[in-house]
Amino acid sequence: MTDQEVNIHRRTALRRVGCAALVGTAGCTDRLVDHSDDRPGSERTAGHMDGDWPMEHNDPTNSRAVSVAGPTGDVDVRWTREVDATLTGDPMVANSLVYHSTPESETITAFEAATGDRIATALTGATNGSPLYIAHNVGLVFEANGTGGIVRAIDIETGEEQWQESFSTHIAPMANYANGRFYVGTLFGGELYALDEQNGTVLWTYETADTTPGAPAADGNLVVVTTGELLVGLSTATGERLWSVRLDGEPAADPVLVSGTVLVGDDAGTVHAFDRSGTPKWHRTVSNRAVYSLAVEASTVYAGTTAGVWGLDLDSGEHLVTAHENNAAEGITAAGDRLYIAGGSRVTALSYSSFEPDWTLELDALLRDGPTVLDSGVYVTTRPTGNESVANDVPIPATLHALVEA
Repeated sequence: MTDQEVNIHRRTALRRVGCAALVGTAGCTDRLVDHSDDRPGSERTAGHMDGDWPMEHNDPTNSRAVSVAGPTGDVDVRWTREVDATLTGDPMVANSLVYHSTPESETITAFEAATGDRIATALTGATNGSPLYIAHNVGLVFEANGTGGIVRAIDIETGEEQWQESFSTHIAPMANYANGRFYVGTLFGGELYALDEQNGTVLWTYETADTTPGAPAADGNLVVVTTGELLVGLSTATGERLWSVRLDGEPAADPVLVSGTVLVGDDAGTVHAFDRSGTPKWHRTVSNRAVYSLAVEASTVYAGTTAGVWGLDLDSGEHLVTAHENNAAEGITAAGDRLYIAGGSRVTALSYSSFEPDWTLELDALLRDGPTVLDSGVYVTTRPTGNESVANDVPIPATLHALVEA
């Protein structure tokens, strides 16, 4: 295993970690932080950027395919902001505001997508929690308190709490929402919960292996989650386990649920496809490196590893294209007529027509997540190369980068 892959495994583990799990209770206090320096929302002057990114992987199926075109020309680093790296995963975007936790305030902060200006919102003033989901005028946040904490649903327009639900352990920062239910997983405890969107009532609990479940994929009838070396299909109505499959290796990419097909990538470099009943459809080994990210665009599955991107036919698994060879591609998003790739310290846009780079931008640190893609911007977070240690009670430095069309 290369040094880069060790770092990636570390980053993958950190995606499962929320605020207090790494920094104790420091940074997750009950005291609301002063946001008086934030610009009032009524004074926003920057142009609106189309496209939202409400949760990890953007949509309930985890397809990482978005309807916006993404930047069509060269980009530059328009702005950067220091953020709290104990909260990892895709930067969340709603109403052209990028939401993240910041280390100096250790609470949710909203940045203008075009300029990086801090904007005062009802949500930023209402909680010291970490964002789990932001869309449809609702912000779902987790507020840690000792070894447990509270999940709160807050109206992002008024700041009023709609409901709250207490948990005895920490909640991982990768909630999913589909058909009136929020799905949240615990850190270290091994549970997946389905919460009613109206009142937060726990509708059911699934006991996973004693590991943090991956970000679930869901639709109206099926929830798919990884736990240990298992891929598990659950009923959305009851949480009943409908089927489970033991993979050859440990899942490295979160599952995807599209067009009647369940997909997952493992640490042995294989993409597995199953039908909705858990029956194998095909599997394809694309590399001797772990498959860290999957994106589905139309009838093609794109698998990202530390050594490139492989395009496979969704129905058959037939190998269609290899691109970005010998380059890291741990994060992939399909937008417009391009693949946007985050890997190592580079962000790259690949054209579908040639699978050659339209542009590549080198950053000065390792990428942690993403990319989150809007109509003319790409958003990623990084942490300094070689700084993978976790110090108790000290926020880990990270940087949110806005790559905006020049």
